[in-house]
Amino acid sequence: MTHARGDVDAVASSIGMTFMLKALGAKNITILFPEGVTLEARKLISYVDIADANILFVKKQDTCYSRMLTDSTCIVLDTADSNQLRAVQDGISLCRYVVVVDHHAHGDMARRANLVLIDKNSSSTSELILELLRTLNGTLSYNSTVLECLLAGVLSDSRRFLHNVSPRTFELVSWALTKGAKYSKALELLRTEVPPSARIAKLKCLARACIMKIDTLYLCISHVGAYEADCANSLIALGCDAAFVFSEDKSAKAVRLVFRSNTEFLNKFGSVYESVIRSILKELGGSAGGHEQAGGALLKIRKVEEGVHVLISVLKKALGTELVPLKEHRVCGDNTW
Repeated sequence: MTHARGDVDAVASSIGMTFMLKALGAKNITILFPEGVTLEARKLISYVDIADANILFVKKQDTCYSRMLTDSTCIVLDTADSNQLRAVQDGISLCRYVVVVDHHAHGDMARRANLVLIDKNSSSTSELILELLRTLNGTLSYNSTVLECLLAGVLSDSRRFLHNVSPRTFELVSWALTKGAKYSKALELLRTEVPPSARIAKLKCLARACIMKIDTLYLCISHVGAYEADCANSLIALGCDAAFVFSEDKSAKAVRLVFRSNTEFLNKFGSVYESVIRSILKELGGSAGGHEQAGGALLKIRKVEEGVHVLISVLKKALGTELVPLKEHRVCGDNTW
């Protein structure tokens, strides 16, 4: 199982883990995706054939998964905190054994697990699965489509090798290519047609953004109804050094916060996750997961405005400076033309 709304890395590592378990003789494998997967990740599921493995998209009100988890070995991938499991969170207590494979900072899943493989210096959980497969070299017959999915997971979470990569990352990519994976196929898996709703969300995110200058760096805060991760990535691509995007999650009766930052911001102010997100959680409650430069939180509040207020207060303390929004004249003003 993965975190809710599994992204490319979560889905890729699930595919890789399933292939490895099947090759080692495991049976009755079920992959649980709480609340489905992201648009980008759907392509991976249709690309690879996971024969004899059940794939179950668990909705919040579903209870059919409980029988599957009872007395089973549950492998939790790409998930630091049990709150991120959302629809299947309560089912963890039903498992006989819990194994966690992840690359995020430790959350409560590490404490609840019987066996843990966590490396926060890894680019992705997919990289850790590649390392496990390489360790079994000579034991398995490798499937090129599975390796291509794992390469896509590495590429996605490292932002095309820009974030948290190490010599091992490139060694494992090279190893996967020698085993038949095609780099061009992995890149193709990451190409998805952007739906109109995502384009609109990005445009609204930009229109609503509050931009603040701190020395030579720019910090951006915005809110949208959906696609908050895509919006945060877009703000970084447009020139923000750090981006915080809020959205109201009515089904969870909470507010989501996604953050991204670049290397310049990290070098000057340190880890956003450690200095900002943890402080917000202490004040508002909730759960979070992520790295120094990317991640998200589910806050126990109902209104975005409350989250923005606390975020700005925490940022001022963490950065040691006042935050002054840039004020620019809007071409259209507030008029209806």
